[in-house]
Amino acid sequence: MTDLTVENLSVVYGQAIAALDDVTMTVSEGRMTALMGANGAGKSTVLKAISGVLEFERGRISTGRVTFGGQQLNDIPVHRRSRMGVAHVREGRHILSNMTVEENLDVAGFAAPPRSKAETARIADRIYGYFPVLGERRRGTAGYLSGGEQQMLAIGRAIAAEPRVMLVDEASLGLAPMIAEQIFEILGRINADTGLTILIVEQNVGLALRYAEYVYVLENGRVALEGTRDTIGTREEISARYLGGDTTLTEMA
Repeated sequence: MTDLTVENLSVVYGQAIAALDDVTMTVSEGRMTALMGANGAGKSTVLKAISGVLEFERGRISTGRVTFGGQQLNDIPVHRRSRMGVAHVREGRHILSNMTVEENLDVAGFAAPPRSKAETARIADRIYGYFPVLGERRRGTAGYLSGGEQQMLAIGRAIAAEPRVMLVDEASLGLAPMIAEQIFEILGRINADTGLTILIVEQNVGLALRYAEYVYVLENGRVALEGTRDTIGTREEISARYLGGDTTLTEMA
């Protein structure tokens, strides 16, 4: 099994700012898992601790550990975690805006083990199959894509690295409801077609409960609630109790 586990994880930024406090969670192999919570709850910090980018933001794991496929990741640098199959789609998309769509995917592929040109082309075709608009604009400059298309490219770049687990931070942020729904539907298909393990941070409760099999809710850096989408509670209950009752976070259900 190549489950991803976070055990008793506490994280601080700088010398004193506590972001996570004794967080424990398991992302089961082949499952789409959602991580929800209000702004500042620590959701993105969990992903950064898993991928290793935490160290670039003056953050550090003070206690606990991250394990993937039975191997502890705490002291493994970012590039090696990537080679092990951990891909991180960060909030804000982080595409190479001056390069073409095709070049973005080519560069992202360097994180994967060496492969032939035929294999590289096959993977690109698979990405374009999920995101046809990227195929249509493969020679266009990435910076001219719409927000939704840039999010698709960010996910495509992660897929190009042939990950075993994909961490996706706020996939629907700033997108029109129809585009956000489309992206979640595609993530669901990728998970179903390939068995790719996905951990997605999301504030839209309706989307998270519709597509994720298991859900964690963070509050003030701690796991406040967890369960399957059928047992964890309704979107209204979760929003009212943990997200400040913001109905805009549930309107797409």
